[in-house]
Amino acid sequence: MNDLNEEFADILVNGIIEKAKPSPAEIAEEDHVDLPRIRLHFDRHSLGRLRLLLDRLNKSTEENNGISKI
Repeated sequence: MNDLNEEFADILVNGIIEKAKPSPAEIAEEDHVDLPRIRLHFDRHSLGRLRLLLDRLNKSTEENNGISKI
């Protein structure tokens, strides 16, 4: 996570990128609660950089343990 926070700090309004647990709504709907999640306060402007973040996360999960893409 530290690497992600350094590389993608420019797309955050404040705070950091952090691991998150499924929300109560996701749990109630059984919405893939087994998959990893992150939380961040996105600036809503840097969509290209957000796409790069998602690509980086997907590549990392594929390489580490074959978990489905985010």
